[in-house]
Formats: sequence, C-alpha cells, structure tokens
Amino acid sequence: MKFGKSALAAALATTVVLGASACGSDGDDGDNGGSDFADQSADQIKDAAIKDMKDVKSLTMEGSVTTGGKELQLQLSSSTEGDCAGQVTMDGGTAQFISGEESYLKGDEKFWTNQAGPQAPQILSLVGDKWAKIPAGQAGFDSFCDLDGLLEEFSDDGGDDKMKKGDTEEIDGQEAVELTGTSDEGDPTHAWVATEGKHHILKLEGEGSESGALTFSEFDEPVDAEAPPADEVVDLSQQG
Repeated sequence: MKFGKSALAAALATTVVLGASACGSDGDDGDNGGSDFADQSADQIKDAAIKDMKDVKSLTMEGSVTTGGKELQLQLSSSTEGDCAGQVTMDGGTAQFISGEESYLKGDEKFWTNQAGPQAPQILSLVGDKWAKIPAGQAGFDSFCDLDGLLEEFSDDGGDDKMKKGDTEEIDGQEAVELTGTSDEGDPTHAWVATEGKHHILKLEGEGSESGALTFSEFDEPVDAEAPPADEVVDLSQQG
C-alpha cells in the first residue's frame, strides 16, 4: 500500500508525508476473525482504507510539513469536480487561494516578496489587498488542488514492505487505528484509519528530513470556491 507521490505532494515538496509505502501485512497483527474493525489485520484495514478513499468526492486537508529545512502550513478544501479553496503559509508569508472555473490568489506583503522577488513591488502596487486573478496555467497551487491525483495515490502497489497495526486513538473526535510503515526513503510513516462508518484516512504523518502531519476531514462536503466579487479582483493577465 502506498499513500503516494501525488501532484499535491510534488507541488508542495511533501512527497514523504504522502509517500507512506506500507505494502503487504504482518501476519501476526490483528485478528482476521474479529468483528470489530480495529481487531482486523493490518492488511484488511489497509484494503478497507483504499476502497473508501477511492470513493471520496471532496475533503479538507490541514497540517504542516517541513522540507528543505522550511516549514509550510496548509489548509485546503478540494473536490473531484475541480473546486478548491484554502490558505498556505511559508517563510512568514501567507496566501489565500481559490480555484474553480478561474484561479485567484490573495497574498500578504511577505508572501509576494518571497514569491515574486524583484517583481514584488510592482505586483503589490497593482494588487494591494485585493485578489489577483491568475492567468490560465500559471496558478502554482493548481497542482495541489488536484484531488483526483491525490486519491489515485491511495493504492496498493504490490511492494514487499510490511506494515504493522498500532493502537486506536481519537483523531478529531473519531476513533482511528494506526498503521505504520516506511517511506520510499526508509523513513517511518504513520496513517490513522477511521474504525467506524467509512474507513477514511484521518491523518498521515511522516518522519525524516522531509516530515510533517496532515489531517483529513469534511469528506464529501460541498467546497466553497466561489469567485471573489469583481471589485475585489485584479486581473494580472490584463496588466502590461
């Protein structure tokens, strides 16, 4: 099983967090005959998680990751219909983003300074505290709004690594059972699977040089990706 290298992970350089290769099962873990989900084997829990994550139509993701010695904080809601909205903070700069039929970005001064470099003063003078409408194909956050790409990575890759089942604990008010494994780079990884209802992945955590934790919630809830009012938008494609 792998929680693999999705477009989301690639865009944010967090492949280890979502790269928890945990394939096969430890034959001594769990009770295959148990009626309680948490009593099942690691392999059975894995299969249930893969099946239910494949059916997800939308979710909210929140957490932080560290890569290249820098921490990135992320909150976003996205759907398989292409709607996405959220916020990202890195190097002291914060930006809100919306992606639907069009893409919009609203960053603070620190964000634009970090991301635009010498062009930051010009962008800030144009945009101020308004939303920037991003030309098609240039919205850097589009890839980590790709929920289809993320969900495709919740798959069984037929590898040889073994996972183990841990204890149950509460994740955001839901009981979850922990599965542990290793990333492609050999670092410890952890996934928590809901024991009741749909067996969704509620949390992923990775260790190592690129580490962090992401929680998943609001499965199949509507995503509010409504475009900002026109008087609060600056269309960068129309600027010289």
